[in-house]
Amino acid sequence: MNSSRPVRPLPRRNSIRARIALLVAGVAAMAVAIFTLATWHQVREAALVLAGERMVASARPIAASISAAGVSIQERTRVTAELPEVRAFLAEPSDANGRAALEAFRQIDLPGNPVLEIRSTAGARLLASAALLPPPGTPLGSPEVEALDAWVSPLSPGVVPSAADDRQSVFYGGVARVGTAEAPLGTVIHWRMLETTPEALQLVRGLIDPTAQVYLADLDAGVWTDFAAGVPALELGDSPIEGLPVRAVRASGADPGNAYLALVPAPPTPWVVGVRLPRGVIQQGSDRLVRWLILAGLLLVLASACIGWFLAGRITRGLDALAAAADELRRGNDETRVTLARTDEIGMLAGAFNAMAERVSDSRRSLEAKVREVSEREAEAREVRERLEHLVSSSRAILFRYALSPGNGGQAPTDSPGPSTPNVRWISDNLQWILALDPTDALAPLWWDNRIHPDDLASVRTRAALLGQEESVVMEYRFRHGDGSYRWLRDERRVRSDARDDGPGSEEVEVVGVLSDITRSHQLELAHAAAEGANRAKTEFLSRMSHELRTPLTAVLGFGQLIRDETGDETAQEHAAQVVRAGEHLLALIEEVLDITGIEAGRIRVSTTGFDVAGVIAEAADLVRFAADERGVTLVVRPHENGTTLYAEADRRRLRQVLVNLLTNGIKYNRPGGRVEIGAEPAGPGRLQIVVEDTGRGIAEEMQARLFVPFDRLGMEELEPEGTGLGLPLSRALVEAMRGTLRVSSLVGTGSEFRVELPEAKAGAGEAGGKGPTQPVAGEVGAGGAPGRTAAEEVSGTVLVVEDHPANLTLFRRIFRRRPGVELLTAAVGAEGIRMAVRHRPDLVLLDLNLPDMGGEEVLAEIRNHAELQHTTVIMISGDASPAQARRLLGLGAFAYLFKPFVVAELLAMVDERLALGSDHEREGARQSAE
Repeated sequence: MNSSRPVRPLPRRNSIRARIALLVAGVAAMAVAIFTLATWHQVREAALVLAGERMVASARPIAASISAAGVSIQERTRVTAELPEVRAFLAEPSDANGRAALEAFRQIDLPGNPVLEIRSTAGARLLASAALLPPPGTPLGSPEVEALDAWVSPLSPGVVPSAADDRQSVFYGGVARVGTAEAPLGTVIHWRMLETTPEALQLVRGLIDPTAQVYLADLDAGVWTDFAAGVPALELGDSPIEGLPVRAVRASGADPGNAYLALVPAPPTPWVVGVRLPRGVIQQGSDRLVRWLILAGLLLVLASACIGWFLAGRITRGLDALAAAADELRRGNDETRVTLARTDEIGMLAGAFNAMAERVSDSRRSLEAKVREVSEREAEAREVRERLEHLVSSSRAILFRYALSPGNGGQAPTDSPGPSTPNVRWISDNLQWILALDPTDALAPLWWDNRIHPDDLASVRTRAALLGQEESVVMEYRFRHGDGSYRWLRDERRVRSDARDDGPGSEEVEVVGVLSDITRSHQLELAHAAAEGANRAKTEFLSRMSHELRTPLTAVLGFGQLIRDETGDETAQEHAAQVVRAGEHLLALIEEVLDITGIEAGRIRVSTTGFDVAGVIAEAADLVRFAADERGVTLVVRPHENGTTLYAEADRRRLRQVLVNLLTNGIKYNRPGGRVEIGAEPAGPGRLQIVVEDTGRGIAEEMQARLFVPFDRLGMEELEPEGTGLGLPLSRALVEAMRGTLRVSSLVGTGSEFRVELPEAKAGAGEAGGKGPTQPVAGEVGAGGAPGRTAAEEVSGTVLVVEDHPANLTLFRRIFRRRPGVELLTAAVGAEGIRMAVRHRPDLVLLDLNLPDMGGEEVLAEIRNHAELQHTTVIMISGDASPAQARRLLGLGAFAYLFKPFVVAELLAMVDERLALGSDHEREGARQSAE
């Protein structure tokens, strides 16, 4: 920057000082020119007005004398018309009367050599005298008088040549009637010559200018005279002076407007006095004044230039300093400053220059700092790029880039799409160690397609052809490794948004992609899918096993209950009770296994409602009280504090299952004479907790984390052989499904405490719904609205049992022996059951869900399709304990759904209620018929 060529100083003629001086002089010259032009026009107008006023003033005396003469001749003409001699002549025109009339006319004091003319009423001239022309004494009818008559008419002025010299004589006259209007005698015309014209002409020329001329004219008649030689008529132009009777005028053939004429009328005569003055005479004074103004203007322009030069010198002295400082700044010296002790605009400009120089200095320092920063960033960018290249080369993601031409993408897939990866431009070097392939080989055409597995190539090409139509595609396919084996790759490709060009001239679009070796994850996915399949198979197997185990358990528990309840032998009763307990234990194990399997598969559903937890606590305590009494453990239910009622938002049946599990564990692992307590209490805003405490052995802290692991019994198998290790895991899963928590605290040798925390419900919310549905579901009995249990001997009706298992059919026959009033019908297959139902119209049908020929739900639908069986009670019995299955069959028209194995007493109670209800209806119908 410092080596650049310096600015050459401006020549003096082009300097700012010279320009300012020229500017001032130009402005002054323009002002002088405008002033001169305006003044010149005004001076000329003033000169014209002054000359016009002088011309009018000089013409007015002449016009006044003519006017006075006109008035006088009118009066004298009237006097002449009244002369008796004139009347006598008109009465009798004769030579004597004529001479008498002329003599009487001459006796009147009439100056100016008047001429008398008398005419008849018909206008014929009867008498004429020429006082001036012809000379006195010329007889009437002479040539001179005829010449005068040729010039003059009765009512108009005129001019005739003078006999004495070459000048014209000017006549004017008056007219008077002789006689009355009723009896006119004739007309008297009195002509006079204007005698004062030479003196008036001298007066005018003395007042105005020797070149001035005086005219007398009758404008209407076009008669002009200048009292000298006759002149042709003058052409009048417009008036150049407003308010003055001055007209531009020219003689025939002259330039228009070459003179000005002041016109002053002389009433009552038709004559107008005109004073004419040449235009050049009028403009001489104004032109002289304008020349003086121009000279003064030139002097003013010169003075203005000198003043401008002086003032510009004062201004440019500061500008020179600024220019020098600016040149230093241009050379790179941004520390230069201007020092001027001025407060005007130049001083302000110097201050602004200093501020600008300071800013330039700051900007230079800032720019140098930014340059250093950019250099550092470039160094960092190089380092980052090197690291990135190293990272890419060492990463397991292969990056590549290729060009997508219009023929390769952006179109809908066709039967034969183009190459999957055309025009590869770059691929990362880690291709070498990931797939054992040379990156340079990947740039060859069709290299990619040749290494894709033949079974995957068509789909890869189809997906790749969508690029351009879609922003990105993701593919997974097999790719041949350098060792010949195939690896699974995940291929993600995206069109670069900054490289897309949708204009008419677009030819190609760049695509970037990432390749990842997913062989391991693909294998894991296959293993995971296999594990899920195995888990589904396990779940299905457990479901089938549940049904297969529940069905024979129905016979085992059913007969065991019958033997226990009907035999009188205590030993047999004890043995039967052992069988029932063992069967119930086995059933509990089956249910726990199914529940834990359902939780693992995410199929456990809870139905929450609001209810009083005291009722659930009492139910759970009643269910385990017998076991507590057998083991000598005291079971205590603590009442709520202050007698308040706590409502929980949970699934009532599942909460009872959890509490039974916790109470059973507290009793089972307690010491003889021990104690188990259960109670509910508030646990904070919107929460409550149920606490189960025992005085058992306690659990070591390091083993508490294993409490909720399925099938882990913490080494208690030898001390307590009964149990599967599923109770606590299942309880925690159920509590968490109800948006609660299950926590444990234990001390070895002292006992354990379990806290079930649940959301609190509003008082009374859903209490009615917490007691179960209106129809028995999943083993529950007691439909609303049914009468109480009836004695066995009072129950009567027809019951149809459709069951394919022989032992269970035998069990049903054995059960209904307790109801002698009930007619029992049995069928082993569904079709037979439908025929028997249609034929016998039973009061109640016990229908197994799994039949060899058709499903139980099909049998149910067929029964409901018969109008006579529309209201028949159908109770479904199945080993499938799924609540969803139960709800589905209840929706299809079943009255209840009983799980196998069922409790004999509960089955009989349900049958008694339905049959008793039917009997009551029959009795009520019979009574109404009798009435």
